[in-house]
Amino acid sequence: MMPQQEQEEEALNDDEDEPFNMPHWTKQAFCVGQLLLLVFSITLVSTFQVVLLYKQNSLILHRKAQREETAAETHSKNLIETLAPSEETRDLQLWTKSRMSLAPTEITTAAAAYWNQVVPYLKEWDAMLLKNSDNDDVLVPSKLPPASSHTYTALREAARLGHAEAQYYMANALASGILPFDYALNTTTVPLDMIPVENDEFSVKSYLYWHMAALDGHIPSLVSLAHRFSEKCPTALPYYQHASHNIMDMLEQDLHSRAMVQPPMDEHVLSELFLKGAPSKLSKSNQPDEPADALRYYHMRASADDVGAAHALARLHHYGFRGVSQNLTLALFYYEMAAALGHEESAGQAGKFHMWGMGLEWPLRNFVKAQSWFHVGAPHGLEECRQRFKNAQVQKQRPDGDSVKQCDAPSVNGLGLLHLWGMPLLLPRDVEKAQKYFELARDMGNADASYNLAMMRLGWKTHFATLDSLDSDDDSQSTDAALPNFINDFRAHTQQPSKADFLVALQDFITAANKGHLRAKHRLGIIYAQGVKSRDGHVIIAQDCKKALNQFTWIVNNANPYLSHHTRRAYKQYSHGNWQGALRNYLAAAEMGHENSQVNAAFLLQQGKCLSLNPQQCASASLRLWKAAVQTNPEAALRVGDMYYYGKLRD
Repeated sequence: MMPQQEQEEEALNDDEDEPFNMPHWTKQAFCVGQLLLLVFSITLVSTFQVVLLYKQNSLILHRKAQREETAAETHSKNLIETLAPSEETRDLQLWTKSRMSLAPTEITTAAAAYWNQVVPYLKEWDAMLLKNSDNDDVLVPSKLPPASSHTYTALREAARLGHAEAQYYMANALASGILPFDYALNTTTVPLDMIPVENDEFSVKSYLYWHMAALDGHIPSLVSLAHRFSEKCPTALPYYQHASHNIMDMLEQDLHSRAMVQPPMDEHVLSELFLKGAPSKLSKSNQPDEPADALRYYHMRASADDVGAAHALARLHHYGFRGVSQNLTLALFYYEMAAALGHEESAGQAGKFHMWGMGLEWPLRNFVKAQSWFHVGAPHGLEECRQRFKNAQVQKQRPDGDSVKQCDAPSVNGLGLLHLWGMPLLLPRDVEKAQKYFELARDMGNADASYNLAMMRLGWKTHFATLDSLDSDDDSQSTDAALPNFINDFRAHTQQPSKADFLVALQDFITAANKGHLRAKHRLGIIYAQGVKSRDGHVIIAQDCKKALNQFTWIVNNANPYLSHHTRRAYKQYSHGNWQGALRNYLAAAEMGHENSQVNAAFLLQQGKCLSLNPQQCASASLRLWKAAVQTNPEAALRVGDMYYYGKLRD
């Protein structure tokens, strides 16, 4: 101890030995101060206990999250060991370490900060980031300077901190050897380890990043992994199933779908356009998009009470045909315009839109409007519509006879739904009549009606029925005699559907699914994936991995909003001369297994649109994509053979 410190301590000891005489008023103040200090201490202790309890609860939740993360990491390790047992990836170690060393909020904040540095470069081409933009400026080539190594570092760190989008882009880059943004080739810090196209180590890392993003429910990552395991049904099914569930959730929340209409896909094949050129020589799927002038002309004709023009515009916006934006709000506008002029098919669609809120925010759903439009489409009631259908069936046997005008099938189905649900003070609930409407609409070929009948078998019939209309069951009364009668009545009719109900419902689902009904395919996939057993354990519908996989695969390939946005934006960018943006969108869709996108991306690369790759790397990337499509695409097989035969892969 220093001498100066010893002197200070002696001075303090001397002060303590001297007596201290405190005045009376000072003693009172001192006592009050002590009391206030005691109250403050008690308050502080209570606050500390509350904070400690909060921290303990937070710790419990954090440990629970850690256990979940540990399970996820164990699953990831097993995946890596399956792919490459002898390799350890540094990314997994860093991901595990960062997850366990930071609080969840810190991880999210740090990942978002890194991700925000990358977004400006991705917005130059990424269709999903631009999905709410109708500005044609995004279709032209980018004016941003090439990204630096800092952009790549930000993407990598965001991925390592658990940002699902960043993990997805990193996985795509590792699998393809192409970063999702342009970078300067003369930069010495360019991550050269990203450039090789076929490398086992990078393949393992790409699987790891896809898997980590898939754990967060990221649809493109789920689809990318599912596509790569598609030959192994038990392995692929969980990925396809999870992706399908998320797609259905996404579509049901989208006012331009409500899971009642699937998003449109672009099916243009660039090599055919390049070789044939003239529209007269092109296939139907390769025809040019509808020009804006034609849409303006249709609108002018529709405003002049042209029913055909209004109905045509409604269908274009309803289904997104020929490159027209899928906009159900505009579709409803034109359907109502045609329906007001007496067009029955348009009236049925307008009623359907109002009933399900298609193109409308949920508070704007209007069953009264739906009913009024359904009565335009089916103005004669159930019995008259049934008789017209019978007459039409008879008339089909007479080729020389006049055709019989039938009721609109969607209107008949819609009236069935309104009778099933009931409308207070306007339409009493009538389950039996609803079933008759559904059966007639099904016989007329309506897929929605087949789906509704299947759901009636599986529970709608009793769920929407009034308790007064349900007959009581003597057995249930004897077991619960003390319960009110209405409870026993409800129990008697909420038991599991019978085996016959399940089998008939299955056939109705299959009928609807064969007509492309989205919800029916989803239900079928769930039924085949899980199987159906009675309460006593007897198998009613056996599990069938392949059948379940077929249904979920169809949803992933035909109703995936990500594929829709990528393919449609890619073709529009290509048409506007922005081949960089087109190629990147095609590459994103190609990694999800979309065959046309694989072929189009391979074609652009083979044409010398190489982004930041050198010629050798460009040829290797093109060959990889041609090979991905070679099993089902004859042109891809020919291109692969040419590349090997003519030695285009040589240095």
